[in-house]
Amino acid sequence: MIVRRSKPLLKQVRTWPAGTISALQDCFEQTTWITLKEAATDSDTVNLEEYTTSVTGYISKCIDDVTVSKTIITRPNQKPWMIAELADVLRDIFNISLSCTVVPTCFKTTTIVPVPKKPMVSCLNDYHSVAFTFIIMKCFKKHVMRRIKIQLPPSLDPLQFTYRSNHSTDDAFSTTLHLVLTHMAKKGTHVRMLFIDFSSAFNTIVPQHLIGKLSLLDLNTSLCNWILDILTGRPQSVLIGSSTSNILHCIV
Repeated sequence: MIVRRSKPLLKQVRTWPAGTISALQDCFEQTTWITLKEAATDSDTVNLEEYTTSVTGYISKCIDDVTVSKTIITRPNQKPWMIAELADVLRDIFNISLSCTVVPTCFKTTTIVPVPKKPMVSCLNDYHSVAFTFIIMKCFKKHVMRRIKIQLPPSLDPLQFTYRSNHSTDDAFSTTLHLVLTHMAKKGTHVRMLFIDFSSAFNTIVPQHLIGKLSLLDLNTSLCNWILDILTGRPQSVLIGSSTSNILHCIV
């Protein structure tokens, strides 16, 4: 079996000298996060965009103050980390976002990197579109997904295998094969099967139609509206090598 290994790359990054993490933790512990919220509040109404931008900008500044820019060798599977001291302020932003059914723009911003599906590329369909979003938003979406799964009724189609725990493509194949062979064990029977492959299925979902289906599953209206907001008005750009395209705002 041939194992593909990604080659190490030279990359300009911020490195963490000895004692840096402790210094950053002390910085976050001593920060009065409520002042950033108060600065973005007018007449008891929090401007979520301003609040989120202030918090993320402050975090970036603190990191820049204690880290050093350096050229290093990067290898596959190097994972980012999250500091526990940020839990309270991020939880506050998440709760405001859910209650207002509005997602901060910086959380929705996406960088798309085209990855070839095959060695020889001849057209745009020969690329996978890998979308990179803010790491904090990934954590946020995991919490929301967990909440959605809890609220889903037990009456979902038993033959749905995608995005269900302990279900996979192998289960779909095995179930289909079992049904076919069981039916054909009877004399004088035959099977007709129709396979449909939707081109760019996930990229062509109409958000309003999706929200209508989620409402039929008895998900509360505010959560549906929050999902609708994250799927609309998304700033996106394409990254190829070191070049980034202009930002395009997806209306739907």
